[in-house]
Amino acid sequence: MPTVIDGLTVRTRRDVDIAYARQFGAAGQVATQKTRLTYGQALGALLAAGCPQSAVLMVAAQSAVETAAWKSMAGWNFGNVTPTAGQVAAGIPWDDQGIKGMKYIVFPDAVSGAKGMLGWLQGHGLLAYATANDLQGYTNQLRSGCYLGCIGNTDPTGHTVSQQDYNNYQAGIASWMKTLQSVQPVAPPSASLPLGDLALAAAGLIAAAGLGYLAYREIKRPGELLPWRAYA
Repeated sequence: MPTVIDGLTVRTRRDVDIAYARQFGAAGQVATQKTRLTYGQALGALLAAGCPQSAVLMVAAQSAVETAAWKSMAGWNFGNVTPTAGQVAAGIPWDDQGIKGMKYIVFPDAVSGAKGMLGWLQGHGLLAYATANDLQGYTNQLRSGCYLGCIGNTDPTGHTVSQQDYNNYQAGIASWMKTLQSVQPVAPPSASLPLGDLALAAAGLIAAAGLGYLAYREIKRPGELLPWRAYA
């Protein structure tokens, strides 16, 4: 049976975009607002979003790498996800985080942002590696998808992507996993705006649609991310 959100029957990715924009109550660009979290709140948001307990350290560690430990996070965007052209056309809220020409999805609360990241991970075959605590496999999967860029290619900053980039990224995740393993999860801040049953319109639909909710280097394709180092 199709999901009905705010009077709209959700069957397609565009339906998700429109419903999200309607329930958020804003269309297009909104002011950039920092949405910082403590370590415990970030862990709590991921768990509340449905992250498996066995995967939460690795997922949180990658989010910490991407957002400078949630100090540079804006719009509850756990991975600096950029919207697709279709999402922008549908009126999904976005901000530019002070970077001219860039657009980042604005989520209504921490749990929604965490769900976005989890949807991307699951859709790209990464969540299984995190659940198995297989960081090497996780990194290999990122590399196979050219997450930091394809090895040997030059990114828009003039940097030539190498295996060392992936080694460094893996080391950063490993370091944060150690830091976070002693942190007690706590409840994240409550939703600032109602999302009803949207929850980014059901994990299955998000995964099937390939809703790209996680990012990486300085300039990426629509639906992919920008890393913390570009704006921290």
